[in-house]
Amino acid sequence: TASGNIDISSGSNLSGSISGGSITSNSNVTMSGSVKASGSVSIGSGSTISGPVSGSTITTSSSVTITGDVTATNSFSLGSGSTLKGATKAPVVSIDAANSQVQGDITASTSLVVGSGSQVKGNLTSPTIDLKASGLVVTGDVKASNSLTIASGNGVKGNVEGGTVTLDSSNAYITGNALVDHITLGWQGRVQQTITCKAYTPSYPCSCVTNNSGWGFNEAQGPKC
Repeated sequence: TASGNIDISSGSNLSGSISGGSITSNSNVTMSGSVKASGSVSIGSGSTISGPVSGSTITTSSSVTITGDVTATNSFSLGSGSTLKGATKAPVVSIDAANSQVQGDITASTSLVVGSGSQVKGNLTSPTIDLKASGLVVTGDVKASNSLTIASGNGVKGNVEGGTVTLDSSNAYITGNALVDHITLGWQGRVQQTITCKAYTPSYPCSCVTNNSGWGFNEAQGPKC
């Protein structure tokens, strides 16, 4: 425990909890225990942390492994090719491109961006969610009260609840149901189960759907309301 800032040199191997003002680890550091900062936390590339991490602004470089919950009062950014096993809570969350692996729910009170090629197993909750192209898969339910964008080639294996939902061209998909204010289906975009418009007239239950998928309503591949 330190009242000031902590700088951990490259290649260090630490066992036990660490707390201080701002905490910076250089590359290839191994830490077993909680990491708690009143200020920022910066984790160098190739580092491994086994324990919860908390601070104001938390950032990691590439190829970092965290096994534990992450809680930031301002923002959290996970570097490319990293692995996180634990729940994440922060106002702003960014999972950087590319090819990160996340197992755990992500709750961002302002916005959430997930980079290309990442695999997320957990539920996502944020007013604004942007799933960047391409090759990104979320296995879990997604709730975005303002907007959700699923870019080309990306998929949500779960249910979606949102304000304005956009499936970009092409081949973006949702395997579950979608409860939305409005949804736009780009080319070959699919909601495999049922779309429910939060406001609609009984004679036109698909009134909130802009269908540019190339498949007609109630066709085998097309939207169903």
